[in-house]
Amino acid sequence: MPTAFHFDMDVNQLKSWTENVSQAVMIVNDCGVVVAMNHPFQRLISYSVEEIEGRAFFHFLQLPDSFQAIRGKVTWIQGELRAKEGKRIRTDIHMVQKQILGQNYYVLIFYPQISLMMNQWFAHAPFGIAIVDVEKETLLAINSFACSALGIQEDALYQSIRRFLPKGKKHKQLLSFLKSPQRFRGRLEIEWNSKYLLLTFTPSFDGEANCFFIEDVTKFKLLEQQLKYNNRLATIGQIAAGSAHEIRNPLTSIKGFLQVIRNKFEQMGYQKEQSYVQIMLKEINRINHLVGELLLLSKPKEMDLTSVQISQVMKEILPIIKNEALLHNIHIHIDYQTSSHVEVLADGKLLKQVFLNLCKNAIEAMDQGGRLTIRLMHRKKKQLVVEFHDTGSGIPEAVRKKIFDPFFTTKENGTGLGLPICKQIMKEIGGRISVRSSKEGTVFRVLLPLV
Repeated sequence: MPTAFHFDMDVNQLKSWTENVSQAVMIVNDCGVVVAMNHPFQRLISYSVEEIEGRAFFHFLQLPDSFQAIRGKVTWIQGELRAKEGKRIRTDIHMVQKQILGQNYYVLIFYPQISLMMNQWFAHAPFGIAIVDVEKETLLAINSFACSALGIQEDALYQSIRRFLPKGKKHKQLLSFLKSPQRFRGRLEIEWNSKYLLLTFTPSFDGEANCFFIEDVTKFKLLEQQLKYNNRLATIGQIAAGSAHEIRNPLTSIKGFLQVIRNKFEQMGYQKEQSYVQIMLKEINRINHLVGELLLLSKPKEMDLTSVQISQVMKEILPIIKNEALLHNIHIHIDYQTSSHVEVLADGKLLKQVFLNLCKNAIEAMDQGGRLTIRLMHRKKKQLVVEFHDTGSGIPEAVRKKIFDPFFTTKENGTGLGLPICKQIMKEIGGRISVRSSKEGTVFRVLLPLV
């Protein structure tokens, strides 16, 4: 039985029980009169309660033998349901007899087009299965895995599939695929309720329904995205490693000669020409800085992983960020929710670089002033969490998805390498960095392994 069934139920409890069963259920008395049915049964044969209740069951169900011959047996039988529009539905039926106050009742549970063995396999398959009536656009069958993956209830049988499809642009595409999967070559990968699902079509035996296998490929998708990200970093690293010296050597010569020219202009009093040279020197310094950041992504650095006292790191960065915050009318607050002497396993210099970068980004996000809170707390037993919480206007979702991509930046003079470098450093330390944002501000969270 699909839902717990108790033989000490009274009639009202028995009727109530039917509403908690995902399969279609009909209850008849000893005379073969229908006394109750659930919503899936109504939807399956398209009759209302008033049209079913109180009538003989044979108006809706044809059995291979007479009711008198099979009643009293707790067994599986096969039959054929007669839907209102004349359609006949072959079905397996699990019939259970129950006696209440001397009156016999028979609970008939229907499994359309699925044999007993197939039903067991269907229910416990390690992937999702859904069967859709093409003409009526209704859900004929669905197993637990598919319900979980799609985020729908198991009582969805025989209802319109339009009710369960995500709204927006994907609605039309999904509906089109479910009705005409051949147009999509039988496969569709789609993001559904924060999961990545792969839907694969297989035709049913009678051609009146479409059967779909549903796989949750979220882990594979995330691995694929991580692989693409790593490939991009590797490509950048190869370019950086191969070209850094080739760029820096001529830049050093150019910078040296420009400094000589600037000094000459200064001696000659050519103020205008001197300003031009100063601009060129500034841009050369910017290129040098960019090359330096590229080199950080070129390949994993040799980490000097040692025991680092987190309070010492905070002590070294606070004077720097406080001076920066003062210029932008920003208040700095340190919230120790753990011991200030806690130690983490990290490279002290690189960890300081990560913290400074995150503080600098937070300060720049609050152009009208605000508050930067740095919160330190334990997570489980072996991790320290450091949060950088600003009160800026937040990061739009479209931007938030790209902030760790190399060269992506919204700043006029940004390189788009600060956060990718932070992510790379955290990966090599054995920690993690993540972000969440809203209109009330942004929180960057750093997870570090404790000593």
